[in-house]
Amino acid sequence: MMNLDFRHIAIEGLPGSGHERLAMLLAEEYEYHPELESNWFDPFSSEDKNESPLSEHLRRLVWRFEHQKSLIKTDMFRQRIVTDYLFDTHRLWGDAILEHSERVLYKHIAEIVAPPEVAPDLAVYIQCEPEALIRSLHRENRRGDTDRLTALADSYNRFFFEYEKSAALIVRIDPTTLWDEPEHVHELLSRIAAHKGGKQYIISRDSELLGD
Repeated sequence: MMNLDFRHIAIEGLPGSGHERLAMLLAEEYEYHPELESNWFDPFSSEDKNESPLSEHLRRLVWRFEHQKSLIKTDMFRQRIVTDYLFDTHRLWGDAILEHSERVLYKHIAEIVAPPEVAPDLAVYIQCEPEALIRSLHRENRRGDTDRLTALADSYNRFFFEYEKSAALIVRIDPTTLWDEPEHVHELLSRIAAHKGGKQYIISRDSELLGD
């Protein structure tokens, strides 16, 4: 088994992409400690509850802030960490979920709640077409809004096109096919392990990982 040189890996993706699943697979395969935001929050959960989107999103922001502070404190049991989020993407969700007046308030609070800078050693973005995300969510008996996912996908694509805080892999997949093929999932894990730095794009077409 190849050994990863990265102390902190952050996996990002939209609901339905399987980015949480990839984080757990990396933890199991390479003995990382998983610290998953998805254990605490479903980005669309406030649509089915009495809690307002602003309240839910502020709780998520505070959680990320506290978690970022905790990442500074490493110990012998948490020297290799994989997370299923990057702190800065909270702004993309705020723009997509909140109404205009709520966005103004949220951005003001977010400027105050500024965590210590904790960039991962490697960021992996699982990029998917919105239609594929909807199909994947339906398979999981979860709801998803096509227009919102399309807006978020565009925001995420721009974010990672400009991302320069760490080494990065942008992996384009179809989540309704890739995760059903263990050999291709293992190939993806190997490509992540072999990454040496900079920004790289990997395309998955019909569940087959193709060139750089």
